[in-house]
Amino acid sequence: MEGCLYQNYNTNGYYLVDSVASHFIIVNDLQTFKQQFVQKDAIKTEYELIHFNSRNLLEVLYKYEMFQNKIDMCDFKDFNYIVFEERRYYIRNWSDLYDFIINSN
Repeated sequence: MEGCLYQNYNTNGYYLVDSVASHFIIVNDLQTFKQQFVQKDAIKTEYELIHFNSRNLLEVLYKYEMFQNKIDMCDFKDFNYIVFEERRYYIRNWSDLYDFIINSN
């Protein structure tokens, strides 16, 4: 479950699973970049698992104004590279995307 991305039905925000405990899951909020505790039962009822693909990756990135219409995905399907501000970034999973967003701010 670590490294999975979920979207909350209520807030429409994205949350990256950092670690899992017996009753709680620690997630990183992609909007505030803060860690939060979420009950395991809440993940099943209030969150949707987001699959890692180019469409969902762009949807997440476009939540940030700084990335809108500035991401080149031409090499993503074959090589998992995106281009932003003339630099290539290797994005293999949601954790890589989270690191990219954090380091681009």
